[in-house]
Amino acid sequence: MDLNKANAELMVHHKLIEAFLKQKSNLKWQLEGDENTKYFHNVIRGKRKLLNIHRINVDGRWLEGRDEIDSAAINFYQDLFTGDNLNIDSCIMSCIPRFISEEDNIMLLAEPTHEEVRNSIFDINSNSATGPDGLTHHDFSARH
Repeated sequence: MDLNKANAELMVHHKLIEAFLKQKSNLKWQLEGDENTKYFHNVIRGKRKLLNIHRINVDGRWLEGRDEIDSAAINFYQDLFTGDNLNIDSCIMSCIPRFISEEDNIMLLAEPTHEEVRNSIFDINSNSATGPDGLTHHDFSARH
């Protein structure tokens, strides 16, 4: 038997074994995976290990350890979402038509007064559905 033929047969057998093990692990998952078993917890633990971030590169410097990585992530998103770093191209902005006047914009951005909030609450139909806290409008207005 020549070497190439033996190598090809070995590859075929490896593929068969791999397919068998894949089917076997899939069957085990189907039988035990959704139950609160040791197998289930081992699979989850293995997936968590793969999802952990052990180090990151920030500006060419590698950061390791949970505290350094946490701080870098917080700083990144704070910088991203604060108004200081907004680079708005005035050419692009000039293409967007203004539908709201400056006066209307100021009014929309202003905090509502206590009276506006109170009036809005008391204008709600007392038979409306409960809120996320489980209280109806009737329950709330009866207290205030």
